[in-house]
Amino acid sequence: MHRLYDIDSIIDNGMADPARQEFLPAWDPDAVLHTITAFANDIRHQGTGIIIIGAEPGKKGAASVPGLAPGEAERIMDELEDRCSLIKPCYTPAAAVHSYHGAKDVVAVIVPGDNDRPYFCPEKTSPPDLDDDSPAMICWVRRKGRTVRATAGEMEFLDAVQTLAPTDDSLNYQASEEAVDQSLLEEFLTRQGADELLEELHSDGPGEVLSAIDLVADTEAGRLPVNAALLMFSQHPERYFPNAEIRITAGGQEKIFQGPLQRQLAEALKHLESTVISTREILPEGAKAPKKIYSYPREALAEALGNAVIHRLYSPGEDTPVTVEVTPDSILITSTPGPDVTDSDLAAGRLRGDFNNNRRLPDFLAAYGLARGDGKGIQRMQKAMKDNGSNPPEFRSDVEASFITVVLPLHSSFRDPEQG
Repeated sequence: MHRLYDIDSIIDNGMADPARQEFLPAWDPDAVLHTITAFANDIRHQGTGIIIIGAEPGKKGAASVPGLAPGEAERIMDELEDRCSLIKPCYTPAAAVHSYHGAKDVVAVIVPGDNDRPYFCPEKTSPPDLDDDSPAMICWVRRKGRTVRATAGEMEFLDAVQTLAPTDDSLNYQASEEAVDQSLLEEFLTRQGADELLEELHSDGPGEVLSAIDLVADTEAGRLPVNAALLMFSQHPERYFPNAEIRITAGGQEKIFQGPLQRQLAEALKHLESTVISTREILPEGAKAPKKIYSYPREALAEALGNAVIHRLYSPGEDTPVTVEVTPDSILITSTPGPDVTDSDLAAGRLRGDFNNNRRLPDFLAAYGLARGDGKGIQRMQKAMKDNGSNPPEFRSDVEASFITVVLPLHSSFRDPEQG
């Protein structure tokens, strides 16, 4: 899995979601094992966590890199394997020595969230052969970017969702790895700059590459893909997920966008940009120069539609598409289900529930510039509407949280006077 990540870029720029990264200047076996356990528990389905040993945290997620002494990285790798044997149930992250910009060694530990949670490890992580026969096992989670002991409520939540895997990270028993289109996988790896994986793809085909990036698993039924592999890298995901599509209706006409998610999302956005976004210049009161305004700011539209695609359910029994309804005075974007939040949360635009339905899709779509994976899409949507002088977005749901509708109002300057 580590070969899919640009470690230099993560150190230089930080991850989109800082809660998913941990920089440690030196080897601290207790802190590392606790954080591995917390990332593996992935209590909110945030996605893969990354630990960099040999880098110090800096401002805005970036890090400075003292690096590790010669030979130290290899020693850490050996000790890490011993320490990880203490995690229960068994969990092994992907770890590798990385040469930061070819100059300084660090150890990168890649920790995907796992569906066999909850995970536990001792507070003190001495080597197994020196440990007590039955050390106290503690469940660790990430909370506000920190590794902490799980509260009683968090433990109860983890127990409740123990078998509830994110829909995009669940195995699909109706498909095989042959459903993955090699050209789509190649395009993604090229965008990621994953040259080593590209070489494997060209020489050996997609099988081992899919395994390396955790998109297939060996089962008694054979090697099966996870849903994310079919959603992103099959030409016809609708064969496995009824109505995994975007439907746009305007003026009584409906247009349907299908195919891999990155394609249908990009094409739907392009269609909306060409049909509903228009510009004009206004002179705000007191201003000396005119200001360009938009009927709908593109960033708000992209965030709303991207969120709908990322957060909807993708399972064989879910047959509700993402819908976009263009009316004379607004755009309504609906997906299912809705977030489990209160009416006041909806009114304030606080839509983050206890966990995400999908944890792989944000990272995959980010490679195409269609997501950021930082959990701040709602804030960006609100800011884009405000900066454009538009009324704020509205959020609608019901008591069962069976759907979520985002309403983007048309800028008042573009309204038909007869419509009021």
